[in-house]
Amino acid sequence: MRQSPLVWKVFAVLLMSHANASITVAGPDAHVLNDLFGDEQLGANVDVVRQHAASFSSQERYEFLADWVLPSESHATIRLTANFSPYVSRTNTYDFNPTGTIVSPAIDLILTAEAIGMLDELYRRVREVKPRGEHQARCQLALSGMVQIRRGETADAEKFLNELESRRVQKMARNLYGRWPETLLLSFAAKSPALREIAAEYLQRILEQQVRVAENSIGHDEWDRCIQALWGQTRLRDEDTSDSQLKNWHPVSECDEKTRGVGFPESRWQRTDRQVECLARHQNDYLLYRIPLQGNYEVECDITGFGYREGQLVIGGHWISPHYHRNSFEVGNLRGIVKNPVPVDPKLSLVNDWIHYRAVVRDGVCRLFMNGRELVSEPLHEHQFPWIALRTMFFSNASIRDVRITGSPTVPEEIEMTTDPNLSGWMRFHRDNVGGPKSDWRFEKTLGPNGGLYARRKEEFVGTYHESLLRYFRPMLEDGTIEYEFYYQPEEFEVFPALDQQAFLLAPDGVRVHEITNGIWERTGLDPQNARVISSSKVPLTEGWNKLRFELIDDRVTIFVNESEVHAGDISEHNDRTFGLFHYADQSKVQVRNMTWRGNWPTRIPELARQELYGTHLDEINSRSAELPIEYHFDFSKPADNRFATEPLVFQNRVFFLNNTDMAGKVMKTENGLHMQRPPARSFKDVWIAPDIRIAGDFDVIAEFENLRFGEPTNGSAALYLTVVTEDDLTTHSRVWHGVYAHPGIDRRRVTQAELDYFRPGQDVEIQFEGVTAEASSAGRMRITRIGKTYSFLIAEGDSHNYRLIHQQKVNDKQTAFNGIRIGIGTYDEKPPKQGLQVLWKKLHIHAEALAE
Repeated sequence: MRQSPLVWKVFAVLLMSHANASITVAGPDAHVLNDLFGDEQLGANVDVVRQHAASFSSQERYEFLADWVLPSESHATIRLTANFSPYVSRTNTYDFNPTGTIVSPAIDLILTAEAIGMLDELYRRVREVKPRGEHQARCQLALSGMVQIRRGETADAEKFLNELESRRVQKMARNLYGRWPETLLLSFAAKSPALREIAAEYLQRILEQQVRVAENSIGHDEWDRCIQALWGQTRLRDEDTSDSQLKNWHPVSECDEKTRGVGFPESRWQRTDRQVECLARHQNDYLLYRIPLQGNYEVECDITGFGYREGQLVIGGHWISPHYHRNSFEVGNLRGIVKNPVPVDPKLSLVNDWIHYRAVVRDGVCRLFMNGRELVSEPLHEHQFPWIALRTMFFSNASIRDVRITGSPTVPEEIEMTTDPNLSGWMRFHRDNVGGPKSDWRFEKTLGPNGGLYARRKEEFVGTYHESLLRYFRPMLEDGTIEYEFYYQPEEFEVFPALDQQAFLLAPDGVRVHEITNGIWERTGLDPQNARVISSSKVPLTEGWNKLRFELIDDRVTIFVNESEVHAGDISEHNDRTFGLFHYADQSKVQVRNMTWRGNWPTRIPELARQELYGTHLDEINSRSAELPIEYHFDFSKPADNRFATEPLVFQNRVFFLNNTDMAGKVMKTENGLHMQRPPARSFKDVWIAPDIRIAGDFDVIAEFENLRFGEPTNGSAALYLTVVTEDDLTTHSRVWHGVYAHPGIDRRRVTQAELDYFRPGQDVEIQFEGVTAEASSAGRMRITRIGKTYSFLIAEGDSHNYRLIHQQKVNDKQTAFNGIRIGIGTYDEKPPKQGLQVLWKKLHIHAEALAE
């Protein structure tokens, strides 16, 4: 059957597009083609248009792009389409943009016009367009605003931005094509100091109305990440100082063929003082501590909680994260969720902005705490992923502060990478699964005394050259050497070292470099069989087990096989230095064993005060406390000076006064400390003790406790407290209150808070609660310090010496009252629970500037 001329013209245009030839068709045929396929489809070929434009001189490029973007002989519309730049570690591309950067012929047009002094002429042409329909009106507004920003006419640009936002709110576009106008204009406005604030406001609304609302999703994760990244752009400081850079924390993104191929943005972290925030996410992103840790150590930090600010502490490649309803939590590893949900009963306390994470690694067991509550206790494999990390989820922008690494960790000189049965440090890149007993990449214990890595051949893909890359999560940040043994049998067992997406294919006749593609998401047309010879030297491969040494010094890779150097060459500046193992999964199987890594990482962790994210907010308190000359240390586990039966308790020649509101409370000296308990009561009742010490000036008082237990109130509270009473006009009681409360309509909450009681003459007691903080520890230290008139209220959980600052407030500088330093417990409840409250007091420490007169 004879085809019409139009069909052949369509075929010719498509053929020229595929060959990267000119894709501009003039005259009536071009309009027919535009009508046939639709402007949305023809305008979407962003990459080919940009690459074609790049081949022209500046003036020719301007004319070509202006004809393509603005109405011309080939079409009657403004083409405002874009894409996101994919990640490329290779150097043979026509240009390079950071992953996730918005790229568009319209952007290229504006920048080219600016370079040749044609912005005024371009603005005139844009404003002369007579838009037809709502989408074209939005395109004109966006393009006008973008040009005006580059012309410096930000007041005019703001008007276009406001009009475009008004139209967006009235009717949200249901596809990516319809959302390009506001996306492109906001990408310009987010970088403009004059428009940054208004852009942030609009981007926040888009996040809330379109990104985080399932029914408004358009199914383009890359666009969601782009909006998040643009919002983060508005929060960037104008200049990064050298002090803002982190030396021992390195950003690492969870990435794969999709996130790189479609162009998810690069992650971006910003440090402010001793706090760091993730402003842009690639996928799930991490700040990785560059020093590997083994042995016994602790990590404590504060990480933001809910409200799209979720983050987690990662130990041994594992993390925990509370569910929004707080009645369960997730357990995950570097590859995703492992257990979900893990129920929690009673539910976790309502958190404020920050969650306090604590990990205690001792004798091969890791215990993970959240706000003082132990949620997980699990053994760590001897060679489990040894780098701690701070994690933010793909939908959140977490902040982390006051990271403290303490204890007695050892820093290994060498890391074993293939002996962990869970492969805790390894990640897939292509569509593989990793770590399970039947996974594509898995641990195989039969490969030797320490086991090893095994990858199956995918018979179902024979003949497709199915790429498969396994990456070790921690990049080679420093100079280092990775050595391993691999099994070689031509066409049966083959595996090749890789760095980022560059694989070094080893064969007896030499070495070729293969640029690993982004699989089904590859946009550059790169052939999965691509390879170029980089060394023709013989490679001494033998059938059976071979040894390979991979050295990375500065930006130069040297590879040795069976002690013979087979390649030495430089890597691209864009290479992320992540080591991996590559094979064509349809062609061969993989066996690797005894892999070790020796890197020039630091040999010890800095002392606490020199750790980069250590919070300095307690330095003044600790420094002043160390200077105070008056000291009393009462260890209640040691024998008392008397038996404490009917007479006052005496420790170190100091008498302790006992107050027992209804005589129902009990205080008993045991060999482990002072056991204090009281039953429930319908009105507030308490029992407390206080030494006959009165102090003046600055002070620091610490009370240590353990074995805290209580019933669950229904409309009341149960708490222990450290109180300081001063001789001011209001007889102010300042206390750290630590316990549980519940009232109708309010969850049962385990909290620590500051309480201030003012006894005003002739009035009821005025009570203030400040700094309510979720804290569920059953052991720890409560602390009150005063410097001048400023009181600080603090708590440390368990046996930790790292205090959380609950609240600070100016109160007074008066001396303490008689029996004014108190430790005690109190209860009340309208429906008293069967169980009351009991605690074991261990120690009381008092530091003071002076004794009261």
